[in-house]
Amino acid sequence: MSLSCQAVRSGQQRLSLKALGSLFVVALGLRAGAIAYLESYRSPYGYEHARIARHLIEGRGFSIRFLGSFGPTSQQAPVYPAVVAVFFRLLGVESPRAYLALQLVQACVGAASCVLLVWLVQVLLGHRRLGLLAGWLMAADPVSVVAVTHVQAVVWIQAVVLALLVVACQNSQTPKSPWLRGTMLGGLCAGAVLLDPILALVTAVGWVAWVRNLPREKERWLLAAWPVGVAWALVAPWLWRNWQV
Repeated sequence: MSLSCQAVRSGQQRLSLKALGSLFVVALGLRAGAIAYLESYRSPYGYEHARIARHLIEGRGFSIRFLGSFGPTSQQAPVYPAVVAVFFRLLGVESPRAYLALQLVQACVGAASCVLLVWLVQVLLGHRRLGLLAGWLMAADPVSVVAVTHVQAVVWIQAVVLALLVVACQNSQTPKSPWLRGTMLGGLCAGAVLLDPILALVTAVGWVAWVRNLPREKERWLLAAWPVGVAWALVAPWLWRNWQV
């Protein structure tokens, strides 16, 4: 009997992995197809992100010309311009190759977000089919598909927020250590804030969900404070830099 139960669980796991894999591949294909059809990598508008990335490559720091003056800025959060700068460094500043590589990576991130949405619905509602439906709707959503063709942080924000909520909303019975999950949550909270400071509101929601799902033990409030400390430690260098300049 136990062997048959294990076989059923193994079959369900294979089916789930196959469904998620199919979702990821189709979502990635749609996004890559949009990049190829629109040829968005040839001459995209890079907004402030590309200009800051160029200045980073040129050794002028995290800076921009704004309202007629040039100097250090925090007008944009640091993570996305730094990501753009990596592609500029590897493949040429504002070159079509750099933009193509960036957009293809964003297509992968966007496809991963569809899988994360499935996971989040399962965590919150315990309903696999509803989660898959949500994931497929997101995979085919024209706004989500076209978003990867823009030099904007929205695709990355989407993925980080979904991952943050998945980690925060899992209950205390999750096999991974709560300390490890707390570290992951703190890192994702910091990543969210460093992508766009307004996401501090989302991190607050995630923290509340995290605390509600903690076991009723003596170390509960220490576990509650742990992701906050991790997030502050990761965000502090950027705050210090802003204070200095």
